[in-house]
Amino acid sequence: MVFGGVGAGLYGMLVFVILTVFLAGLMVGRTPEYLGKKIESYDVKVSALAGNLAMKKIVPESGGSFPVSGVTFVLLLLGTVLIVGVLSFYPALSMGPIVEHFLMIRSNVAF
Repeated sequence: MVFGGVGAGLYGMLVFVILTVFLAGLMVGRTPEYLGKKIESYDVKVSALAGNLAMKKIVPESGGSFPVSGVTFVLLLLGTVLIVGVLSFYPALSMGPIVEHFLMIRSNVAF
């Protein structure tokens, strides 16, 4: 299995953008929109995201729409990427020293 084919970075970033738009919509209490299309919970869960978004109708932008071209969105996106990244790698980073401690106590060899 090969990870990181052509477009993998763009697809990964698109997943973070959709997640950030969804979180921003939850924070302001409105249905989130991205590129003029409503983002629903099904869109966040589904892996065939492009086909699902292509079938949706474009909705006009309203006063309550969250702009995705400003500094606020960039900061929210950066925060989402950092939080998801930390939550993904923290268990492995924290378990390493714990396992090493138990192995050190169990063995007779001094480290």
